Amino acid sequence: MASILKEWYYALEDKYYDFMDSLEDKLHVYEWFVNPIEDRGVPSFPFFVLIVLALIAGVAFLVSSFLTPSQTVMQLTVVSSVGLSPVPNATVSVQFGSQVLSNQTDENGNVSFTVPANSVVSVSVSARGFNPVSEEISTSSQSITIPNAITLSFASIPQQEFLFTVVDGNGNPLQGASVTVSSLSGGGSLNRLTDSSGHAVFNVTPNSILTYSVSLAGYQSAYGSVQSGNLNQTVSLTSSNSVDQLQGGGKPSTGLVLVSVNDSSGNPVYGTVNLYDAVSNKLLKSDTENGSFSFNATVGESVYVTFNGEGFSPQTSSPQTVSTGQTFFSLTVLQAVPSTSENVSVSVVDGNGNSL
Repeated sequence: MASILKEWYYALEDKYYDFMDSLEDKLHVYEWFVNPIEDRGVPSFPFFVLIVLALIAGVAFLVSSFLTPSQTVMQLTVVSSVGLSPVPNATVSVQFGSQVLSNQTDENGNVSFTVPANSVVSVSVSARGFNPVSEEISTSSQSITIPNAITLSFASIPQQEFLFTVVDGNGNPLQGASVTVSSLSGGGSLNRLTDSSGHAVFNVTPNSILTYSVSLAGYQSAYGSVQSGNLNQTVSLTSSNSVDQLQGGGKPSTGLVLVSVNDSSGNPVYGTVNLYDAVSNKLLKSDTENGSFSFNATVGESVYVTFNGEGFSPQTSSPQTVSTGQTFFSLTVLQAVPSTSENVSVSVVDGNGNSL
């Protein structure tokens, strides 16, 4: 193998010297190239080969640079047709010639590609919930970044009817109730008033989660969520008159009035306690127990209590305002002083001592 390579080398070297001989008359190559190298004991043929290869590489580089088109960076921004808000995670494909590049938009709806300058590229954009878009965009070599906005419109999503039925605590339909429905996936809210059958109908996205609120004058508002696949929802409203005022209803709130009655030694005393309205002196409630009494009274009302028990003096408390928690009355009663009597005999006589 080595001998064959040597034969090839020497054959090429002979051709090299023949070529140098043909150039000698006009270019004097031996004088300025061959002899200066070989006078140093180094063959000139390998140097010639290296120079030729370098020239070929340089020419190839220049030719490829001339034939390869210049490139530029094209930036695309994908926005929604509603409010021109950016559309993240949209899939964008760019085609030029037989080459196709794909990428997804960032949180600001932006995506960029390196494309040939001074050409026309085909751009396709798709995103969930939007109609796909295809456009042709001209590139330019005048700027590094070419901003282009692509607008997507919302896709038409099939709708289904969803029925709300609003009733009172007895199951009777309520007309004129305001029903507001929103989807957790967005898209705004819808509002309807119930008809005479208590019905309100909405067109909603199938199998979506809906939040709702229902309100009507004289009733407590109701809130909740429901899966639209259920197709209907019945909401029962509670009358405000059955709900305490402190909870937003019309029913007066009540508090607990506690009364303890003891003698001077702290022992409970059996008797009757009456609860009165301090403004009108109207008897509200009465109870007979052994020292401990409890009443329900309207919060904010001014009341007082009286006690009557056998063997004890009657007693009346000072007024107090009923609070939301507990209102206490503590009475200490004294034993009644027993009344004493005896027979007195009176004799009436005249001046002579005769009985009259």
